[in-house]
Parts: sequence; C-alpha cells; structure tokens
Amino acid sequence: MSWTLRYAPHLGYKDPGEPLFSALAGPDPVSHVKFARERGMGGILYPWAASRSPEERDRVAAALVEFGLDCGCIASTPRDAIMEGIWVAPDSDAVLVEHVSSALRVAKSLGSRTLVVLVRGRDGLSRPVMWDRAADRLRRIADLAGRQDVILSIEPMIVIPDMLLRTFSEAVEFAQEVDHPGVKLTFDTGHVFQMGDDLLPTFVDAYDHINTLQLADMPGRMEVGAGEINFVSLLAHAIRRGYDGLVELEHQWSQPGVSGEQNGLEMLSSVDLAAKKAAQG
Repeated sequence: MSWTLRYAPHLGYKDPGEPLFSALAGPDPVSHVKFARERGMGGILYPWAASRSPEERDRVAAALVEFGLDCGCIASTPRDAIMEGIWVAPDSDAVLVEHVSSALRVAKSLGSRTLVVLVRGRDGLSRPVMWDRAADRLRRIADLAGRQDVILSIEPMIVIPDMLLRTFSEAVEFAQEVDHPGVKLTFDTGHVFQMGDDLLPTFVDAYDHINTLQLADMPGRMEVGAGEINFVSLLAHAIRRGYDGLVELEHQWSQPGVSGEQNGLEMLSSVDLAAKKAAQG
C-alpha cells in the first residue's frame, strides 16, 4: 500500500497483549513490525515498551532495524506512577528521574525520540501548586532527555480522572509556561474530541507545539472512518505543514477480526488519499 503520511499501528495501547492487527498479524510483536513494513507503513507504536520484557524489546528493536521502521512514542513512567500523580507529588523527584531514565534507556534501544507524559493530579494539593511543580519538573527532566535527543510530549486527556490538563488549550498554555524546546504536545484526536475541543481549529492553532499525532475516531476510539471525526481536513493540514513524524494509530476496531482489520486499512488508505488531494487543492 502507498501512503502520504507515515502511519504506525500499535503493539497494545490498553493491553500489551492486544496489538492493533492481532487478527491479520497474530500475537507475536515482531510479526507486527513485519506486517507494518509489508503494508508500507512508517513505524510501530510501542507505548508500554519500558514495562515489557528485555527479550521482547530486543526482538522488536532488531525487527525495526531489519525492516527499516521507526518506533513511536513510549510512556515516560509506568501506569501505576501515572495514577499516583508522580509529576505533581511531593518528594517524588528521585523516583521520577529513575522512571524517566529507565524509559530513556529503552527509547535509545528502540530508536524512539519521544517520551509521552501524562500528568495526573493528586488529592490534597492545590491546582497552582501542582501546575508549578509539574512545570518545574518537566523543565529539568527535559534537559535530561534532551541530552539523548529525546522530546517529552505531554498528552492531555480526561479518560483518566483527575488529570491536570483537561482541554488541549490548557495543555498549550501549560507548554508555553514550561517554555522549553524539549517539551511538546501529543495531539490524540480521540482525547481532543472527548475533551470538547474543536479538532481542526485546535490542531491548526496549536500545530507548532505538537510533535506527536495519534488517530482514533469517536465515539469509542475506533478506526478512522468509523465515527464522527473529519480526518481528511485534519490530515490535509498536517500534509500542508510538512508533518513528517509518525501518525500513530491508537484505536480499536468497530468490527474485530480479519475483515474488520482489512476494511480499516482500506478506509485509512481512502482517507489518506483524500487528504493528499485536499492538501494539493
């Protein structure tokens, strides 16, 4: 298949045992790397790589090199640390640095250049205190990540309760206050839709702050074309602006199974072609 943008299917974004093309490519993560290459895609999204076994990571890393694909963003901290509000919690600097340092080592082994950051709040702390503490920690840890040419990318959402940033406009304001070249934003269409932001104007206005683009149609975080989102206009803008990063497919299927996955590929191809034509027109 031929693509305008560089799409990247996931190796399990909710559950590492549920990769995107489980019916077409099977359970082995290496088979998914090969599958993505055979379909002409640009990379693989391996978000929980730091929590996977070293053996699995080594096999995926070797496959990425063999098939010439890039690795998308990986989580900067484990799930339990996110849920504990590690970016805002008092006296968590040392363990936060330990988690991020571990993720950086994994990122280096896989060739990933982005660590995604999820900033959850914490009971008993005021919003201004959490805001300032998270901003300060991001600046300092972005210095650490920058020495390895890795970006910290904040992903706002409301699907997890008590997140510090609950609209994309808040995330832009926060990134501007952090004011660090190594701190950017992840634009996940499913989360932005759910937060109530107007997708295309938000994407256009915030484009210079965005380094990661993730696609999920809504409602339900389904494949492109299964819901209400107009992806053609969004992707056309990305093409016009010269977006050359991975476009990460972080969704599930409205119709699981071989036919559902194949139909999803064909729909994505149609949307990609339409976006190319719209960008040229």
